[in-house]
Amino acid sequence: MKKILIILFCASLFSSCDEKTKRNKDKRTSQVMEKYYENQLCECLYTNGPGECLDLWKKYEKKTGKQADDLDCVFEFEAQQIEYDKPSFKSIPLAMSYSDIIDIYTWKDDLGKNTLIITARKGCGDGYHYCDLRAYHYSDDIIYGNKPVLVREIKDFEKGLGIELDGVRLTDLDRNEIAEISITYTIRSRSVDTVKLIMLEKGEKYAIRGESKYNSNGCNYNYNMYGRDSFESAKSSFRRFAMKLFSSLYNCNVNDYLKIQADY
Repeated sequence: MKKILIILFCASLFSSCDEKTKRNKDKRTSQVMEKYYENQLCECLYTNGPGECLDLWKKYEKKTGKQADDLDCVFEFEAQQIEYDKPSFKSIPLAMSYSDIIDIYTWKDDLGKNTLIITARKGCGDGYHYCDLRAYHYSDDIIYGNKPVLVREIKDFEKGLGIELDGVRLTDLDRNEIAEISITYTIRSRSVDTVKLIMLEKGEKYAIRGESKYNSNGCNYNYNMYGRDSFESAKSSFRRFAMKLFSSLYNCNVNDYLKIQADY
């Protein structure tokens, strides 16, 4: 009888251990899958905006049983909404001063009425690629009688295979009613492409640069390489948004030891 009790006790003990192991395994699997659906949704928001992410939004809530509104990336994205227009070039008097315009953005914030003019000159690569990329941020300043004042200008050049503009994002991540301007672009070469993100806020500039090699997966980048123009000293909301946007666009991995000298 004693042996039977011992056998039953051991069987019960092993059964309890098996159940505990199974629960732990199921919990780990659930956590991994939750993170997977979260990453899918967040990358979609940063890359495409909410209009293209409804299916992933619903999938996250269905698979995890949680509200997507509680995710940090959703909070950041909702905090960043800036309404803007893309008017015709002829309707913007400032545009008369520039040639080779490829895009114009206008919006209003606490700086006043803002205009972003982006120009690029073709003729590189096969003749259809841009040889340079320039952006001019103007704001109507009450001190100057509401006349447009140049807040910041950025420019980059490439005489080889050319430059590609990858995107422009207008955000208000820190909710101070002043927009941040994020410009992403690629400088082409025969072996290693250079990918860049420049963020401007009220004339302050922050930059990330990475390298993307052909026949390799993704790239590496360094967010603190530009010294005083580095994201290392930027607000955490700026740095977090920029790194996620940069990673999602270029499939980049952060590399704090990547040593590249700034070229402008």
